[in-house]
Amino acid sequence: MIALWLPFVLAGAGLIALLWWWWRRQSDAPPLAAAGLLLVTVLAGVAGWLLIGKHEHTTTWLTDYSQNQHLMRGLIEGDPDMEALSQVRANVVAMVLQRELQRAPSAEGWYGLALIYEQLEAPEGAVQAARRAAEMIVDESETAPRMLLARTLMEQGSREALAEARSVIESVLESVPSHEGARLMLGVVSARMGDYDTAIDAWESMLARHPDGEAADAIRMALEDARARRDGARHYGSIRITVTAPEALEAGGTLFVFLRPAGSGGGQPLAARRILADQWPMTVAIGADDWLQPYPAAGAELVAGARYAPTPGSAVDQAGLAGQPVPLESVDGALAARVTLSEAPAQTP
Repeated sequence: MIALWLPFVLAGAGLIALLWWWWRRQSDAPPLAAAGLLLVTVLAGVAGWLLIGKHEHTTTWLTDYSQNQHLMRGLIEGDPDMEALSQVRANVVAMVLQRELQRAPSAEGWYGLALIYEQLEAPEGAVQAARRAAEMIVDESETAPRMLLARTLMEQGSREALAEARSVIESVLESVPSHEGARLMLGVVSARMGDYDTAIDAWESMLARHPDGEAADAIRMALEDARARRDGARHYGSIRITVTAPEALEAGGTLFVFLRPAGSGGGQPLAARRILADQWPMTVAIGADDWLQPYPAAGAELVAGARYAPTPGSAVDQAGLAGQPVPLESVDGALAARVTLSEAPAQTP
């Protein structure tokens, strides 16, 4: 506790000395008057801090810090007292450890902070702490920080985060080719990115070495799913929907095209895309990023539909015109459909 207040005490003493020196140079007032003014100034500053500047949780923070600082130091130095740490609230560990890491950073400390942030469901903090831990590792065979970084990135779920996670996992496999956890995660992240060939290769490699056990059964299920999704991606990877409109309908609004299973009455479409319609007819390509649900089995009966709003940037529920859904057909080896917008008001999808 004393260590925390010492900088403020020294700063206050320095300020008083500086004011005293300035007062004696600028004023002929007696020393007692100068001392009185300085005392009033200091008291006013302290009172202002207590009444206005002091945060309501400052006392609690100072107590938590003084009681747990030594535990965090042990964690940073790689010699944690896990039993004692388990008795401290996670949010307190995070605050105190973050403070100590600014003073004495270490890979062990940042790694522990990333785990705490994961426990607190703070994904951004977990990624940043795990990245700091990975950056401080010198021995390439020490893979735990990079594996943690990859996992926290995967939990974020964005394509950018998944791409970085795969790059990190690949760096682990370059350092330790036999790392089974990294190979398993390579399959998972590749499947989530739609790179099913890489996922299949990773899981087939693992099954060849570990054909038995519960883990093998889970990998087989993931492998079957990846193969089905790969087949679906190949079958549905090139879809073009051409939308035509009545002659009186001007282009320049928002066009929505979508795919649904034949006979479905609504709900979330399988795939959808929004685009500015700058001409009629308008041909829209449905790509991998437009799929909102897993690919259906190859050969499933799908229909394509369209809706249109006359103004740019509209939402789908503002689209007043619609085209009757029509079946997808194979045209020159690719799936296609031609939808005609109707002047009749669109029905709720």
